[in-house]
Amino acid sequence: DKNGTLSFAEFRQWYSHNPPSPTMNPPRRSVEPEAVESASVSSKYFSIRNAFGLESVNVDDLFVLLAGVTDDHGCIAFNAMRDVFASLRAASPTPVLNDKTASVMITQFMDFFRAPPGSAAFESDDVLDFIEACICLSAFCCSTFEEQLVSVFRLLDYSNAGHLATDQLVRYFSVTLKLVMYLNVDPFLYRYVPISDISTVLARDVTAHFGLKVSLSNFLHWSFIKSPCLVLQDATFNFVSNFVNVSECQRLLGVQKYDYKDLFALIRGVADETQLSHETLFQAIVELSGAESQKWSPTDVVKQRLVVVMFLAVFDPTNTGYVDVNSICAGLAVFKCPSFEEKVAAAFELHQSPKLSRVQLKSFFTSVYRMYFYLQPSFRLQAQCTEQELAHECVSNATDGIQTALFSLPQFLSNSATNESRSEATWLSLAEVRRVTGLGRTNLTQAIQLFDQATTADGLLDWSSFCECMKQIADATNTCQTNEDLQRFFAARKLIFVAFDRDNSHTLDIR
Repeated sequence: DKNGTLSFAEFRQWYSHNPPSPTMNPPRRSVEPEAVESASVSSKYFSIRNAFGLESVNVDDLFVLLAGVTDDHGCIAFNAMRDVFASLRAASPTPVLNDKTASVMITQFMDFFRAPPGSAAFESDDVLDFIEACICLSAFCCSTFEEQLVSVFRLLDYSNAGHLATDQLVRYFSVTLKLVMYLNVDPFLYRYVPISDISTVLARDVTAHFGLKVSLSNFLHWSFIKSPCLVLQDATFNFVSNFVNVSECQRLLGVQKYDYKDLFALIRGVADETQLSHETLFQAIVELSGAESQKWSPTDVVKQRLVVVMFLAVFDPTNTGYVDVNSICAGLAVFKCPSFEEKVAAAFELHQSPKLSRVQLKSFFTSVYRMYFYLQPSFRLQAQCTEQELAHECVSNATDGIQTALFSLPQFLSNSATNESRSEATWLSLAEVRRVTGLGRTNLTQAIQLFDQATTADGLLDWSSFCECMKQIADATNTCQTNEDLQRFFAARKLIFVAFDRDNSHTLDIR
């Protein structure tokens, strides 16, 4: 409107009638077979979508087209599927692939989604399952995530019951994850954790929230909160941080029952000098969890493997097959050592030396912050720097004034004691910021009114006015009971202000 505001309903209506932004839709161009194989997730997705004109196909029309070539057993023969792709390509206004490349792409696609031998009443494995084909191709037809979810829900709810059962949810997630694997979003995830297991975990997560019968509104609600990682257009699939939080990691890793000295000794004991193979890391984590893991549910077993996958994604991003022992130990310290002081002590224990260099400590804290960034993507945004830069700042501030190349643990801790920002990352979380600031127990309307009263005529809020508002909220909710709470309040207050003062003007826009 004239005031520059847009309601949610208006935004939703606009978004449903507009394609993704130009940055998400690369220009149409010819793609050769070898380029298809090495393409990134997004380009591969849009290459398939544009090659067969799927972006202009109505999803219901597609389902009818596929149903027309499906036999009585729910199977689509390869030749029939080729005819479908050919008709879609012929109807495409401007095909972006030559015929040879398109043929290669079709073959790759069908081979990947080939129905397993003996499933259902299939007489041949040169077939596709109708439901799987529909779910898969709907991801390319629908312009929005919501549109795809609605179409898939109607497809799976073929009895018009108005809800989906667990087995139907498992089927949806299996196909979606298989498509994500086809687009090579996360090579670690599927190598070490079967898709069927992940699909079951996802389905159980949905039913845990809404019961065994999941309605369309429940399905949409869960998906928009938990499942944006399954949106294929963006090349992110940080599955672990969506479903396994820090406390869960502690439990699944079993680190709490170990002293960090014993923990590091166990990891070093199974390493090949300075490296661990992926398989060895899996075995080491299972050994850490000990006898307790034998009593776990199948869901917990899957989640533990996902935690190991997280370590692989963080510390072997190029998929070499090996992870650095020191990096793994630093990553484990995130879960074992809650305070900054304990993490520093762990760094000295890791190197088994009374004195360390700046390089050694920077390497340790780079791994620590890398793990934080993976577990809490918002932390990277708040830090506004890389893990290397954060580690450099941490070590440089703590060793400022120390002239020697090597320094002891007492020297490091003594120098860093006055630097409050160094300990923020050890406790920082949304829940803790809500608690120490009192914002979690404050009515939103009252908070807005409070800040509005302190705002200038230009709609700006300076640092001192912001601090006074935050103090009133904290006093009203009686949150700062200890000196530690007070220090965390100061840190959280500064964090919030800096996050929105992007132009360093020392003022905030009240909006």
